[in-house]
Amino acid sequence: MKTQKLNNIFLELFPSSDYRNKPDKENVIGFEIPDSIVEDDPIDIFNFPIRTANALKKHGIVSVSQLINFPESKLVKIPMIGIKTLNAVVLIKEKIAKNCVIEKPSSNKLEVVIEQPKYYENIEIDSIGLSTKATNAIKKAGILTVGQIMRTSEIFLLKQSNIGIKTIKLIEDFKRSINNGQKIDGPDQKTTTTNYLKLKPQENICFPPDKLIDTLIQKCGDGRAMDIIVRRYGLFSGEKQTLEEIGEDYKITRERIRQIQVKSLKFMKYRSVLVKKQLCNLVEDVLYKNNGLISDDDADHIIPSILKTTDYDGSSVFDLMCELGWFQSHMVGDIKFYSPLFNGVKLEKIMDQILEAVGKNEMGVSLIELSKDISILNSISDERFNKIFFILKYCRIDPRIEESNPDLVISENMLSSELENLRFKRFEHSKITKRWVSVITQVLKEAGEPLHFTEITNTVNDHLFSNDKKINVRRTHNILITIPAFAHSGVKGTWGLTEWGISKLSTVELVRECMTKAGFPLHWKQIYNYVGKYKDTKPANILAVLHSRPEFKKIQKGIFWFRES
Repeated sequence: MKTQKLNNIFLELFPSSDYRNKPDKENVIGFEIPDSIVEDDPIDIFNFPIRTANALKKHGIVSVSQLINFPESKLVKIPMIGIKTLNAVVLIKEKIAKNCVIEKPSSNKLEVVIEQPKYYENIEIDSIGLSTKATNAIKKAGILTVGQIMRTSEIFLLKQSNIGIKTIKLIEDFKRSINNGQKIDGPDQKTTTTNYLKLKPQENICFPPDKLIDTLIQKCGDGRAMDIIVRRYGLFSGEKQTLEEIGEDYKITRERIRQIQVKSLKFMKYRSVLVKKQLCNLVEDVLYKNNGLISDDDADHIIPSILKTTDYDGSSVFDLMCELGWFQSHMVGDIKFYSPLFNGVKLEKIMDQILEAVGKNEMGVSLIELSKDISILNSISDERFNKIFFILKYCRIDPRIEESNPDLVISENMLSSELENLRFKRFEHSKITKRWVSVITQVLKEAGEPLHFTEITNTVNDHLFSNDKKINVRRTHNILITIPAFAHSGVKGTWGLTEWGISKLSTVELVRECMTKAGFPLHWKQIYNYVGKYKDTKPANILAVLHSRPEFKKIQKGIFWFRES
């Protein structure tokens, strides 16, 4: 029994090893391989022992074609099938491949089907031009020929020492070149110094925009993994499902769903070289055309238009790409911002500097002054990036910032003197603001539940007299964010009264407060129960905060605490 388990492990780890390609003929005594084999012949022609033949037939292997097409990794797992039977099957396949003796019956007569082995089968691995360290590591794993490397999975190679992501990508390029018809010299020609990895016809491959996300998701694994990624990020509906909800459907634990999600993201990150390049170029170009910054509402309109499909939710696609490390995002209140990676410059730090600079002068700061104060933007070297337009775009989205001339259209030909007249400042709490606060409070009390800020704006304007100045959505949003009487409910865009028990603190701040009050590590469910008293949040949101924020760390399964500074 122990030997059988070792055989199974060996075959899983070394699917293309020399052990399989050169079976010991002494271990297959008792088996017979006829000189002529017909595809539909029963497996009894090989004179297998009775218990071996019965075991094969029990698993649906009754003919020659079924036997030679059955994967060896699954064959050895069948009870009563040992290493001798496996070696016999390998020899049968070799004889069929080399001697071309398999016959296929037709309606009138036997038809001989000739299938020659691939020309590159026995070419040495040194011929493909990998580094010496990588080549030696591959040889150490038992892979000596091009034929073996073509049959070896990238997952197996990643487990070997001295083989990294760059080597895996090179090998993928080489395989793709061969499958696309690129020829390499035979083993009898002295061309081992030729670097075939420089040949990359796959660079010409171009995916249709509406197939990019489909192709990306397919890289994560099987159908279950694809479904989990789609549901976890809400790619279709925009509503992200929790680990528990998905686990209930599949009858597995939430921890197993999380493991599949992590593994799928890893596959998508390293298997999607071509998709990533085309998708990132497409999205990055759109970002820079929008001054290097868009909000989640903008993403819901822009992403479907550039991908030429309405199948996917725009902000959810951006969240997935940020999770893969291709773009970055940051939350302000209930608004999410997306931007390129900016050569490692954090979006959060840029936005904090802009907000701090805007608040220095009560009379407001001009756009030119802001561009001089925000020094962190000087390190962004991309020629498509325009610092002034980026600052303007952010100031016009952030509801905490008031603009002196919001209707002014900015162009590249404008003079500095004209830009000086465009000033930004933090919203002031004037007498009219106090009146708006009272009306907003009245509107929420009449509704008896949290409302979206656009609905609040429309209802407030209905309550005002006809000669009163109307409130716009931007100022309403600012009041809801800054005034202590109002708090975000936890559902995007909806706000309620703090007197209802809704906390003014954000979800991250509530998690921090919970752990600080406890004074010791807590299980994530305890944190979720605490935050749930003050916000309408989901377990997935709490787990996302605990896993993504650098200030928290996982102590053990389900237990989290502060990371040491």
